[in-house]
Amino acid sequence: MRKAILFFLVSLITFLVSTRTHAEPSNNNNIKVSKSLIADICKTTLNPPFCAQVLNSKPPGTSLKELAEFSIKLAEIHAKKTHDDLIVKLLEKERNPRLKDVYESCKENYEDSIDSLNDGKKALNSGDFGGLNNFASAAETDADTCQEGFEEGSFAEPPQVKQANKKLEDLSSIILSISNKL
Repeated sequence: MRKAILFFLVSLITFLVSTRTHAEPSNNNNIKVSKSLIADICKTTLNPPFCAQVLNSKPPGTSLKELAEFSIKLAEIHAKKTHDDLIVKLLEKERNPRLKDVYESCKENYEDSIDSLNDGKKALNSGDFGGLNNFASAAETDADTCQEGFEEGSFAEPPQVKQANKKLEDLSSIILSISNKL
């Protein structure tokens, strides 16, 4: 009986602490972004020069949360464009059944990444920065999984698909880095 009560109390305390953590967003989301903060964010991304180019395009005085929203929007636009204008079109044209399967998997990966980015946006708006981190990581993984499909099938990844996958990975890594600052 004592063990059951102790287990209940530990579970209750854990629940209360985690609920409190998610209910009180960090004050970091209102921090105004500076060149040094952008440099700090970018140094932990997959492609620091690309990150700096993207983030420095925002005007001075942008908050960290606004920077995250901007980065999510860019990744979302890129993922949708890649899905609709590249992957779907390559899938429709392909005649090799094995390569068609690879494109079908990539199509699903990009659909998943779009969903993850939408969920990341919701997590950001609710103050769940750990959730944002998880969803950005999922979007990055989806692009990587698309790329791996070509390797596993022993197909050359078309240059435009390779470039699109790399860009989604780079944009997702920017979101990841920002989420770690929130």
